[in-house]
Amino acid sequence: MRTGWGEELRVDAALERRAFLPVMPRAAIDAVQLLSCWVLCVTPALFASSYQYTWSLLIFVAPLVVTTRELKRRGALAELKKPVLLSLLFLVPMGAVLTVGLADDFFVYPNHGAVLGVTFPAIDLDGVDHAFQIPVEELLFYILGFASLLMLYAWADVVLFPMTRRLMAKPAVSLPEFLVSFGFGVALAMLGWLVQRWLNPGQAMPGYWTYLMLVPVPVVIAFAPVIGSRINWPALALVCLALWGHSILWEVTLAVPQGWWGYQQSNMLGLNVAAWHDLPIEAVLVWGLTPVATVVSFEALRAHLTPIPRSSP
Repeated sequence: MRTGWGEELRVDAALERRAFLPVMPRAAIDAVQLLSCWVLCVTPALFASSYQYTWSLLIFVAPLVVTTRELKRRGALAELKKPVLLSLLFLVPMGAVLTVGLADDFFVYPNHGAVLGVTFPAIDLDGVDHAFQIPVEELLFYILGFASLLMLYAWADVVLFPMTRRLMAKPAVSLPEFLVSFGFGVALAMLGWLVQRWLNPGQAMPGYWTYLMLVPVPVVIAFAPVIGSRINWPALALVCLALWGHSILWEVTLAVPQGWWGYQQSNMLGLNVAAWHDLPIEAVLVWGLTPVATVVSFEALRAHLTPIPRSSP
């Protein structure tokens, strides 16, 4: 006996619901587990009387553990491992250079009770600065921070917003294209210098702004147009929202008021967010640059590592 057209539609809709329902509860459970783990990891930093900065690093561990476990359960971790590791090898040195080579010009760490006390001296063009000691938590921050962002993006890409990517030639940026991007960064750095001359004529060069314009900004400008079609934009939006919420709690609410770290205003633009304890605008800019640079680097490396099948002769 043949079914009518309307009955066929109802059958198809029922099949679609049965295929879709098992996915949503699992994804919702994963999201709740991630959020719960993150909240639990925030708690020690909120209530500890010492080592608050050290405890706060658990905030990065939460998404890293949950997302890695879920990607492994789904069989996606093996494919993602190499681009994630290569991305870390590219991104972490950016933070390491900022920490080891420039921290004595940009940052201060007044609350010695907030860290373990394991430190290393700053290194710059003048040599080793033994008088300026940097807590080891700073390096752990960059390693764990970039790793957690990468895995959060990969998890959102696989679980929440799966997408099919078209095969493309290995992404490449020519030297002239990169020079144009770098030139744009130089122009922005000079603009920052002019702004600082206008706002604070007696201060030194806006070094933090200059670093951001000359290092991560050219990378984003050069590779984003090339790799844009492969970026999972909803997943990137989730990473941005997670980082912004995390930063408002972690940096604005905890770190700066409690002296885990601070900024040397003489090397900043002079544009500060008064409501956020005079947080320099450069710090807020980092909140936007970090997830974009992380995802662009990851997708560029993943596309480069994806084999392109050869056409038949």
